[in-house]
This record gives sequence, structure tokens and C-alpha cells, in this order.
Amino acid sequence: MGTHLRRAHIQDHDNAAGLETHWGYPDRVVPCVNDQGTCEYLDAVYRMHDLSMLYTFILWAVIGGVLALWVAVRIFRPREKSTGLLKATFRDAEASESKHGQSNALRVWRATTATINHYMLPESFTGVFGHISRVQLVFLAGLLAYLLIFSLVGISYRTWITPVKKSPGKFNTRTGLGGFSDRVGALAYALTPLSILLSSRDSALSLLTGLPHTSFLFLHVWTGRIIFIQSFLHTLGWTIIEARLYQPQPAVYREFMSQLYIIFGVVAMLLITVLYLGSLKRIVRRTGYQFFKLTHYVTAALYLAACWIHWTGLACWIIAAIILLAIDRGIRLMRLLLIHTGYLGTKNCVGFKKAEAKLKVFEDGDGGKILRLELEHNHGPWRAGQHFFLTFPELAWWEAHPFTPASLSSEHPQWQRHVYVMRVKRGITRRLADLAISRGGESSLDVLLTGPYGAGSEITDTSRAKNMLAIAGGTGISFVFPQVLQLLAKTVDDRERGLTQLVWIVRKRADIQWFLPEIEGLKKSIEDRVRCDKEKVALYADRVKISILVTRRSTNEPKATGSCVSSPVTSDISNEIGEDTTFKNVERSSVSERLDILCAGGRFIHVKQLENHHPQIAELLDAFATSCTAGTIDVVGSGPVGMGTDLRSAVASLNHASNVWRGNQTGPRFASQSAHHGESAHHVPAGSGSESFGKGFYISLSLMSVGLVGYTLATSSETAPRITRLIASFKEHREERDGQRNALHQAAAEQAAFDRQLFASATPSHSGVDLRYPEALNRSSPWNVVAGEGGADLSKLMEYYARENEKVEKERAERIKRKGKITTVYDDTTGGRFPSWMPWVGGSKKVAPGFKE
Repeated sequence: MGTHLRRAHIQDHDNAAGLETHWGYPDRVVPCVNDQGTCEYLDAVYRMHDLSMLYTFILWAVIGGVLALWVAVRIFRPREKSTGLLKATFRDAEASESKHGQSNALRVWRATTATINHYMLPESFTGVFGHISRVQLVFLAGLLAYLLIFSLVGISYRTWITPVKKSPGKFNTRTGLGGFSDRVGALAYALTPLSILLSSRDSALSLLTGLPHTSFLFLHVWTGRIIFIQSFLHTLGWTIIEARLYQPQPAVYREFMSQLYIIFGVVAMLLITVLYLGSLKRIVRRTGYQFFKLTHYVTAALYLAACWIHWTGLACWIIAAIILLAIDRGIRLMRLLLIHTGYLGTKNCVGFKKAEAKLKVFEDGDGGKILRLELEHNHGPWRAGQHFFLTFPELAWWEAHPFTPASLSSEHPQWQRHVYVMRVKRGITRRLADLAISRGGESSLDVLLTGPYGAGSEITDTSRAKNMLAIAGGTGISFVFPQVLQLLAKTVDDRERGLTQLVWIVRKRADIQWFLPEIEGLKKSIEDRVRCDKEKVALYADRVKISILVTRRSTNEPKATGSCVSSPVTSDISNEIGEDTTFKNVERSSVSERLDILCAGGRFIHVKQLENHHPQIAELLDAFATSCTAGTIDVVGSGPVGMGTDLRSAVASLNHASNVWRGNQTGPRFASQSAHHGESAHHVPAGSGSESFGKGFYISLSLMSVGLVGYTLATSSETAPRITRLIASFKEHREERDGQRNALHQAAAEQAAFDRQLFASATPSHSGVDLRYPEALNRSSPWNVVAGEGGADLSKLMEYYARENEKVEKERAERIKRKGKITTVYDDTTGGRFPSWMPWVGGSKKVAPGFKE
């Protein structure tokens, strides 16, 4: 499409009496001076276009309405008020809450959210959509329903056969296919800014909804696929119209393809195809994420430019997409500069300073490696669960990778300590590990930070009991550990503390060393907090539980040592309080000794050896919910894909609106997404190396194969394409039948004309009825006026046919006298052209007098 096309839809703009403006389309010539069929077609085309423009704006109005509703719910949703009973015990506070009860609005809100969690948290159709919740599927289904309905509503399902100017005998077939193709094309343009918005790291969506930008990546991927399908249908529709329905061919199609806006339309179609194929998971794994990221950005920029040139009438959508992209990039750059120039340097001047990080590589015993990265930098605080994008200029200054810090920030801007733990796979983690190994297992390098990103953990009201279950698998500890630290640190009164449990699942006992300093620090902080207070010791032992589950036994570890099985506190507390032997000379202790001390058992940290099996997530959650006597439950998780799926299902099964409505607040709330896997320490899906292509890939491959075969058959280099020859084989017998039928129709028409003349020349038996106003007949259609009685002077014509009839009658009378046989007008007058098998035609081959073939 394009406003600079060939003066738009067979209209003569140079000789137009007037023009009618239509937004996003060439002006309409009024009045229409074409044939009737073409004028009706133009009416339908412009009506369909105006509806298309209306539907694109309605689409964005619906999106804006959904966002406005989301913001209103966030602002005005019922919130629980503080009881102010900070000095009361945990059970006293719950008794007070039960006494005063909850407001109806709060109960309705909690019951509603419990119902949503029950039905929307589980995963569905993972083979097609991957491991995402049903909430995202609902939004995708709503978008697909809107596009399907409004792609078909208002389309004209008529066909017009119109003559081709300067080509006698040629006709164009005009249908509503053009309007449909333009409709899906316009919707694809309108979806382009939405696709950019969903992919933006610093977008308004996160600000309005409170969700991290990673929550919108699923919709970004599928919005791009929808745009690809719409572009394909748009291209296919106009190819059929210009190459098949318009005549004469191939001149029309060649002229169509030579136009500038069509050339850029083809370029845009090729670019969106590259974007789609390049985003397939298997292709990304083969080429690498950074190659995908770079080519994705470059191809997307070229696609936007091609779309702008292709159809300038709808450039507003492309301009909006470019503005959103520029804003996102500008904010990223600004945040990078602020975090690295927002402090005074050593020379008391503002300057740009990179952070220095230390790397250390660990072996996991199965041929894999774990990378630990530590750095300190002067910047503001962040929430637990938020992540940063790290750039390593020494390796690739143009690459930024998301990682979640396993450390908790300080409240005020100062030298913040970052700790990252990540599994080494391909890409940047492999290069970092190789760099550290090449330098003896440890190394240091400069790092650029951008962030923080994501919603993080929202722990604001600590006056009520808040229960938290955090489950981590492997390096997923980076995501859940700071949230546990934040909950323990923000609780105002220990007697108001709910149940807090951290479950860390690792393969082998030696894997604990990845995170050993943090685990030891957590243990020491708890011991310092309860030192010399027997009541607090019992309280923390009952309400703070740190469990490390080891799923495999090392080959060099005795099977029945029992060293990794902790026992409950049975010794006299007074004998152990105040004597800190656990961390004595810890800096000089070897890692093995520190692990032995940690696994030896204690009050707060329990290490348990499992016999080559993984724990059941549902059982862990059910046991935790049973242990919670009251209060809300938050569940956070990070780990492999399977663990995330099980955790979602387990949380959903324990959410019941009826229980919440009755005042039971122990229904768990899934406060964070799992899916911490891949090479990143942030929960960005990367999948395993053995993952299949998926059904969508095979369906797309099949469609492309079928299209390629069809194109090959339709463009044969022989005298005629194979499909054309196949169609022609069925037309041979049809042409023979059509010839016979046409001869019969022509003979019947000639005979009817002769009969009409014969009966018209006969003398009427009566003069008819006199009309009061005879001239009234001249005011009606001439087809209803008897020949000779209209307004025209037909006297000479009547005299001519009277003489001819008299002559015919005389000749007929002479033949009767001579041969004694009467020849009727129903005898064969075709000269033998009627088939002999037509019984109603007489055997005589004589032609009636006065009739010429």
C-alpha cells in the first residue's frame, strides 16, 4: 500500500470534480465517473478502510481501558489496617483480628484474588506457549479474539465484474479481498507500537502495573508472531488480486511489482520473516543470544523504516513505535550514566567510574561449573528480588545481561555490595569462566551496571504475621535468599513474626560452597539476634527454618555417616548461648571444615541428605501451610522449569475463595515467578539444550513448504504452468458443451425475433380500450409500450413491414397452389445446424419465407 501509488484505485484525480478526504488513504474522487460496478466497488473499498481505521483506534482504546482499570484496582483495592498491637504476642494479635473481623470489602478482595490464583496460576498448553501462567494466556486470547472479530466484521463479501479500459474483452474481478488485506495490514501497523512497548526494559507498563518487564516478554513474542501472520495475509491477498483477478496479465502484475511502495512492502515482509525465524528458540540456541539480540534490533529498525516507506498514510503508528524505542534507549543510557557518575571521585569531582568485580569458578562434580561474582559500587538501594543488567567491557562492551543479586542492599546510597551466583553455560557466562580459569580460577574485571529492574519484594506492613516459604533450586538461591533476609530484617517485633522457611535444593553437599559465606552470615546474624535470650532462641527455632536438601551423594562420601542430617534442638540452651565456637577462626578454616560445621546440625539451619530423589514441592507447601496458624502466606520460588510448574500448581490448589471468605488468611499467594534457569541469574527462560522445536515451528515449516511447492507448480518454465495445464484439461469438454449450448441459444433468439415481427405485423382483432390520457404511456418505460403505439413516428416502418408481409403471403399462397403443402415457421430454419437428436424440430430443411439466416 502507499499514498503515492498509481493515483489510487482506477480513479482519475487529474480531471476530478472534487476530492473526499479519507484518513490514511488516497483521496476519493467525487462524483465517481467510472462504470457502475467500479463505483460500487470503490464505495465498498473506502467504507472498509474507514472501518479499519476506526478498529485500530478502538484497539488502543481497549488497551488503555484495561491499563486504567488495572491502575484503579492497584490504587483503590482494600488494604489491611495495622492493629497497633506491636507489644502483643503473635497469637494475641491473631485473636484480636478474629475478634474485630475483616471488612467485607477486604474479604471480597481476598476471596477474589484467591479464586484468580486457584484458576489462573497453573500452566496450560506448555507444548505451544511454554511455561507461563494462564493469566498471560487470557490476555493473549482476548487480543486474538479482538483481532479475529474485527478482521472480518465490516468486510464486503461481494464480487464485481468490471470492464478493463483500453482492453476490449478483458474484465477485472473485484472483491472484498482487497479490503480484508488492508484491514489486517492496518491492524499490523497498530500492533507495532504495542510490540515495542511490551519489549521495553524501561516502559510505562511496568510503572502502571507494578509488574517487571520480563512479565510482558511472552506477550511481546506472540504479538510479533501475530504481526507476522497479518503481514503474510496482507501480502498474499494483494498478490492474488494483482496477479490473478486483475487483467490483462502479466502486464498488470509487472506494473504492480515495479512500484516503489510495493518494493518496500516486499522488503518489509522479508524482514518480518527474518525476525520471526530468528526468534525461534532452537535458532537462538544455535546462534547465541547476543547474536539474536543484535540482529533482532537491526532487523527491527530496518523493518520500521520499510513499513514507513511502504505506506506513509499510516506512518503515525511507526512514528509512535520509533518514539517508544528511542525513549527506552534514552532511559537506559541515562540510568547507566547516573549510576556511574552520581558520586564524587577521589579528586572531589564528578566522574565516570566503572565497578570492579571479582570472579571465582567452582566445579559442581558433574562436569559443570558455577561462577560467583562479587563487586562493590556506590549507588542507591534496591529491593530484594530486583535485578541489574551487567556489561563487561573487557569481553563485549555492547552486551548487557540480566542478573539478580543474592545480597541485600543498604537503606541509603553508599558502597553497595553485589553478589551474583550463576551456572556456567554458553555465551557470556562461558567467557567469564574461561577468563577466570585462564587467570588461575579467580580474576577481576570492570563492570558497568544498569538498574535496578523489576518489581521486587513488597514487604511493607510488618505489624501483622507474614509467613513466607522460599524454595530455590541450585543457583535459584540468588533470587529467593535476599527476600528471606529482607523479611527477617524488617520485622519490627519478634513476637509478631510469622513462619519463615527457606528450602534450598542442591545436587551435592559440595555445592553449598557456592553460597557458603551467605549461609554462614545468615546463621551468625540469627545467633547474634537471639544471644543471651532463651525466649528468643525458642521463638526463632520455632519460626525460622533454613533447610538445605542434598539430592545426590558424592562418590567419596560414606553412605551412613549421617553428617548431613540435622537433629532438633535437644541440648540445654543455656549451655550453648554466649559461646560462639561456630565462627571461631572461620577465615582460617578450610571450606571442607566449614561445610562440616554447617552440616553438623544446629538450631536454625538443617541440612538433609536425600537418597537420589527430589523432594515433592506439593508436600513441602502443604506441610508449611499446615504449620502456619494464621496470617498471610507468600510463596517465592526460583529454579528449574519443572520445579516452577509444580510450585504454581501446588499454590493454586491451596487457594480457595470459600476459606478466605470465612476469614482464613492462610491461603498461599504466589508472590513471585519461578523459572530461574538458563545461564542468567535472573529468571529469564533459557530452557535446556535438548528442548524440541515446538509445534509452532513445525506448523510454520509445513506452511512454508506447501507454499514453496505451490509456487513451483504455478511458475513452471514450460509453455504453460502445471496448474494452468491441469485446469485447461478440464476446460476442453466444457468448451464443446458451451459451443452447442450457445448455438442453440442463438437459434432460439433468432426464431423469437422472427415470431415477434410476425405477430406485430398482424392486424389486431380489436382496437383496444381508449385511454383517457393516451400520452401517459410515453411517460413509462419504453419496454412496456407496444411497438407502433409509442411517442415515436413508426408509420414508415409499419408500411415497410406491411408490404413485406403481403409479399410473403403472396409467395406462400403460390407455393400452396403449386405443391399443395403448407410450410410453418416451426420447420427447421437453421440450415441443418440443429442436432438430429432434437425430436421437436421437424425433418424438413426448408426455410420459412422472409427469414434469412
